[in-house]
Amino acid sequence: MNLRLICVLAIFAATAANAATSKKSHESQASEKEQAFSVAVPKSQMDLEPLRYVPPRPVDVEMGISSWEPENFARGSYSGRVSKFERSGVPSLSLNRLGEIYAWSSGLILRSKLGLSYMALERSETSLAGGLSTGSSVQTLNMFSGRAGFELAWTHLLPWNFEPSVSVAVLPTILNGDQSEFEKGVSAFGTPWEATLGLFWRSNLMGQDIGAGVAGHAVRGSVGGSSLAGYGVQGAFRISL
Repeated sequence: MNLRLICVLAIFAATAANAATSKKSHESQASEKEQAFSVAVPKSQMDLEPLRYVPPRPVDVEMGISSWEPENFARGSYSGRVSKFERSGVPSLSLNRLGEIYAWSSGLILRSKLGLSYMALERSETSLAGGLSTGSSVQTLNMFSGRAGFELAWTHLLPWNFEPSVSVAVLPTILNGDQSEFEKGVSAFGTPWEATLGLFWRSNLMGQDIGAGVAGHAVRGSVGGSSLAGYGVQGAFRISL
């Protein structure tokens, strides 16, 4: 009886061992099949660079004063005579913004030039009766000009921070005046142009970039049929923002 029980247990153990071995074999084969048919998915290679700070381009504010005035600015009058105007009061005043557009490694710098200017023109005439003065007539015209152009400067050409420059600009100009003894009220528009050739000196004062210079100043064109052609000398002061 005991021998029979031992034989039954031995057969049961052998059967269980064979089943376990068969199961492991099937699992191993399944794993090999899965590995054989697996496909590698490539990793994304998108690299995001951090944002870099791009400093703004330099901007200068310029205040200028010029001795320029028209050489032959003349208008007619009620009497039929044509008389010339001269500059009245202070010289031509201007305020400009110069912004860097491009800078070459050689030191050449191209800047935009935008601004405004003002000058007053005046003519007068003395009335005579019997060789005696009976009074004078005065007409004043206000001239407001915009400015849109370019400046080319060479920063490394000369020593001691001197900077030669040349500029050209269009001057959309409005001429305005009240009615006077000479003529009715005046309102005219024109687009003369200007050119400058000058020399600036740059320096750094307490961490602030400043400059001062002088330039030859020429204007060509007309407003309301009257010529604005003339020459002058312009002085300017600049400060960097």
